[in-house]
Amino acid sequence: MVPKPAPPKPAPPSQPPRTPDPARLAEALAHVDAGRLDEAIEILEAAYREAPSDAQTMRLLCDAYNRRAIARYSADRLEAALADLGRSLDINPDQPDIRMQRNLARERLQRLNAIDDAPPSPHEP
Repeated sequence: MVPKPAPPKPAPPSQPPRTPDPARLAEALAHVDAGRLDEAIEILEAAYREAPSDAQTMRLLCDAYNRRAIARYSADRLEAALADLGRSLDINPDQPDIRMQRNLARERLQRLNAIDDAPPSPHEP
């Protein structure tokens, strides 16, 4: 008599998608509205690690990074603005307007670096 193979093991029950704590998202949104973007990003990054597929968390986190990038760009902190825009695109690559803003910031940074690297004018002391 040939032994029967063992029946296949049942698949483990699928876990429902994790969702972040609504109170934490509300707290982050209040920070965004008050312009406290560093605090908002800290909360939202933690929520994103807990629930990386949660659309609301992704949207809020991208928005916070994009707003901070604008503030940094306006303050001529171009490298920091580029880092924020890059992180936003890492989270959600489907943001053509943010991709365009990143390209403009790169071009501006390159122009500024070219000016810094230019030899001094003969009229400068």
